[in-house]
Amino acid sequence: MGLAGWRDVLQQIVMCGLQCAHHTAANGGNFEPNPTTSARLGSPSPHEDENAMADARSETTIDDERVRVTTWSFEKAGDSTGAHVHEYDYVLVPVTGGTLTAVSTTDGSARTITQVAGSPYTGQAGLAHTVTADADGIVFVEVELKN
Repeated sequence: MGLAGWRDVLQQIVMCGLQCAHHTAANGGNFEPNPTTSARLGSPSPHEDENAMADARSETTIDDERVRVTTWSFEKAGDSTGAHVHEYDYVLVPVTGGTLTAVSTTDGSARTITQVAGSPYTGQAGLAHTVTADADGIVFVEVELKN
């Protein structure tokens, strides 16, 4: 799929909101929420504390041979993904916008990420960090590109 194709997919995700990803072929396209669980992106970092809390909620709605699509929700400021290493290159599509802090688990450096609703950005495989919300109610969709 070319860049234009991915742009269309990402636009559909943002325009449809979070409900769209819950439609499944098994139930004729009717809304059926999948269980939402606290989860980590990619692989654990060798520098992470295995007992660290990951308060952010994630829901993976597509995981096939080409992509993995996960919606991340930070209900309140201070919610965190937990330490993780990105397994694949990815596109992040902010649904709500907001400010987060990313702390590298390799060198401890911190950076502020300001997301703008509907303005996607990319990241590379191998990035090792923890992401923490600086405000309540931040939601974004992560599309990992497997090939």
